[in-house]
Amino acid sequence: MRLRIGVSEATKELDIEVADSDAVIAAYEKAAEDGARMFWIEESAGERLGVVTDKILYFAVDAASPTGVGFRPDN
Repeated sequence: MRLRIGVSEATKELDIEVADSDAVIAAYEKAAEDGARMFWIEESAGERLGVVTDKILYFAVDAASPTGVGFRPDN
């Protein structure tokens, strides 16, 4: 599934492909609850991304697959 993550102080979203978006969101909620500084996400291709936990503003889940991983321009 395609997962877009809004990050404060960034003009663009993180746009990644994950196997289970619900598991990623649940892991974020646990990290925030536990006071973890970094939140780590493993995308479908196996790459790990770290985001400062308190900088995450929102998650947007799309069923469509993106053409790439990383920052994408706003359309």
